[in-house]
Amino acid sequence: MSFGNQQGQMPSVELLLDYLDGILTDEAKEKIDQEMAGSEELTSIVEGLKIYYKSIDFNREKMDDYIQSLSIGFAEKRNQVKKKPPKTGFYIRIAATFLLVAAFATLLILNRDRPNDLLTLVDVELSKHYAVPGTSRSEGEELAQLWSQVTLAYGARNFASAINPLRLIDEADENDPTSWFYLGLCYAYKSTPDFEQSIDYLKRVTETSHAFSDRAKWYLALIYIKQNRQAEAQKLVQEIKEKGGFKSKEAERIFSSMNL
Repeated sequence: MSFGNQQGQMPSVELLLDYLDGILTDEAKEKIDQEMAGSEELTSIVEGLKIYYKSIDFNREKMDDYIQSLSIGFAEKRNQVKKKPPKTGFYIRIAATFLLVAAFATLLILNRDRPNDLLTLVDVELSKHYAVPGTSRSEGEELAQLWSQVTLAYGARNFASAINPLRLIDEADENDPTSWFYLGLCYAYKSTPDFEQSIDYLKRVTETSHAFSDRAKWYLALIYIKQNRQAEAQKLVQEIKEKGGFKSKEAERIFSSMNL
């Protein structure tokens, strides 16, 4: 399966699933990575596919059946409007991609009465990884090298590898909210999350007047929801919503879902 031959053409759903399954050639994977780097739309589609795919335990057969049902549904609606059917299957595949996006958007926003909807919203927010940390030239050489290691690992989404240099930074500077913040994120982002460790570090940040304090409250609220600590989460979400600023709009959606 290949990319379209027109510039800017969206990769097919099947190709994106091959990407998520890790069965593409290095060249094809690199091309999708490049496409995603330049397209927020494609990144959102891939993240949406990943969330749904994970919810069915990465069962490719179920996913293919789901995509096929979307394709058939789209084709039927298209034929009701136009007398002539599509000339090729390409349009159906592209339609399925955007129909999937619409389905995910409906799932996440409109159908909030579904029991798992709040957790889906939280998973989407946690999948939007916070920006890569920078390094300060005013730091000592050893700390600067450690931060460089963090930046490389975090930027490559190898969050588990970023934890060790972050802990060394924390040991060298016992009052560094920046390292606590990124430790909290890395423990939450890594493939096997350690939410208790994440909570511990993020709570430390919220107890300071550091610039990351509000951001830490947001991620702490998300993790509280994952841990079914609804009262603590709701307090933080309400505070973020009322204060405005960082993630206030997202907090309104979360707050509405928590109070249905």
